Amino acid sequence: MNYRTYTRSITLVLVSLMVVFAGCTGEADVSGDKITTTITTSEPTTTADTTTLVSTTTTPTPTTTIEPTTVETTSVEPTTMARTYTESDLTADIGAHGVHVDQADIGSSSAFLNHYSSQTDPSELAGEIGTVAGGWANYVVSNNDEPEYLIVTVFDEQNGDVAGSYIVFSSDARAYARGDITAEQYAGRVMATIEAY
Repeated sequence: MNYRTYTRSITLVLVSLMVVFAGCTGEADVSGDKITTTITTSEPTTTADTTTLVSTTTTPTPTTTIEPTTVETTSVEPTTMARTYTESDLTADIGAHGVHVDQADIGSSSAFLNHYSSQTDPSELAGEIGTVAGGWANYVVSNNDEPEYLIVTVFDEQNGDVAGSYIVFSSDARAYARGDITAEQYAGRVMATIEAY
């Protein structure tokens, strides 16, 4: 496998896991040919025109009709500047997705996290890194006082040796969570910081 194919494979795995771990909640109502999705966020109330894709198969080739719909989100008023997503939440959520992390230490300018992995396949490790990056995006959007970056040290789970490190910048995590950059761009920025020992 050449380097370009390898990089694309790892990026695809990272993107997939970050999208899964993005932390959005919502409901879907399927009736007939329409799918109505309600997404709940902690952003102020907004009403947006969206589209519903309806597939019909009247001929051997499916066609798609775009119908405008309206989706309203709920409003949550911020009450304090205190952290709403703690270090414990960060490690628990990442752990719930099958990645072993501990010792989250979040300060005012930087944060540190230990990531333990027994993965020898780079694409599997990339998936774990994507889960950590997705968890950091959740932390960043839940807190107004996040540090500039998260430094993650990767340890070999079998022997405890340091295997490498990577950095997740809070500005990238926030841009990803807001939709300013794609999951692929976010993954690429995290991958660019990987240092193997």
